[in-house]
Amino acid sequence: SLAVGVEATYLDFGYDMTFKAPGLANSDVLHEISADGWGYGINLGARYRPFDWLAFGLAWRSEIQMTVHGDGDFTQKGITNLGFKSTNVTGTEPVPESVTMGVMVKPMDRLSLEFDAVWTKWSAYKSLIVNYDAPQPYFANLGSSDDKLESIKNWSDTWRFQFGAEYALTDSFDLRAGYVYDQSPVNDDHEDYAVPCTDRQIVTLGAGWKINDAWVVDASYGYLWMKDRDYEARAKSGIVELTREDAHAHMAGLSVTYKF
Repeated sequence: SLAVGVEATYLDFGYDMTFKAPGLANSDVLHEISADGWGYGINLGARYRPFDWLAFGLAWRSEIQMTVHGDGDFTQKGITNLGFKSTNVTGTEPVPESVTMGVMVKPMDRLSLEFDAVWTKWSAYKSLIVNYDAPQPYFANLGSSDDKLESIKNWSDTWRFQFGAEYALTDSFDLRAGYVYDQSPVNDDHEDYAVPCTDRQIVTLGAGWKINDAWVVDASYGYLWMKDRDYEARAKSGIVELTREDAHAHMAGLSVTYKF
């Protein structure tokens, strides 16, 4: 079987930072950015099932260029006036291209096992650039131009490996479990505090209830934990030497499907 689809993606972008002007003790500046926008892409899929107990899948998602528009506000603390002006902001960043490859095996009638490998082209994320309608003269002192703020990222392409199992307890009720290992795309030379990203692992549990031919309810829970990360000091970027430890998250999901 073959499939093609169009994606419309909405992004609500928030980015806050506080920085101190070099050499000026009383110059803390809080910068708050709020913007949103839409981007569009396509996806393609294929599935080959040579036997009832074996199937192969392949999916491709295009890169989506997300353009956002919003506001950039500055709140200066202390007595120093650095000339920052709240203004409209714009920016365009990619949601990266990805390719997913999977295989499904049914060792017994009610049990399905699946393994997937996902390649994501995070190298498309070169830098985070915020463009300002009103020039900000002091940004030139921070190594940038007065009409934009640029943060170098240079992320790397990554692989995500995931395994899942589903057991049909009855004809209408399924039990599920899974495991994910997700590589971090963050470049160590440009790591920052914007996203707490290192290699991640996730374990999941789930269940699905087929109420009738039209209605299906699915629920899931996942626990995520990350490797610790050591940050090396980069004074120009506002990064101090520290270690981030015990980063984890709990994730719950619920979906209701109606077929017609």
